[in-house]
Amino acid sequence: GKGGSKSVVGGEDIVISAFSEHKEAAWEFAKYMTSYEVQKAFVEVSQMPVRKDLVEDPIIQNHPYFHTFMKQLETAVARSPHPGWNQINDIMDLAWQNAIVADYNPDFALWEAAMDIEEVLSEFE
Repeated sequence: GKGGSKSVVGGEDIVISAFSEHKEAAWEFAKYMTSYEVQKAFVEVSQMPVRKDLVEDPIIQNHPYFHTFMKQLETAVARSPHPGWNQINDIMDLAWQNAIVADYNPDFALWEAAMDIEEVLSEFE
């Protein structure tokens, strides 16, 4: 489209719960796990780094596919922050499977998914 291509990103998060009794230790852990050297070590075992400043590092530049992934992040968008996202994602996964593998009519599979998603969305109104 005229807006260009987009990639959807997602992944794991490190968070500090408001209810944690060890907020300072959790903060130190989060800083450590997202540090340049630890993220560089992640790349060495083929895990995607979370730091943009690793893009120019030779470890990314010479990796067989990470440089491409890092370029895609320039136009990437985050998944929906909706609290029912996991349910919605499961519904869509099933719809795609039904349309492709289970020989459902694709229109019906997506219509059924839309109805199920509307039900999930209504739970959060």
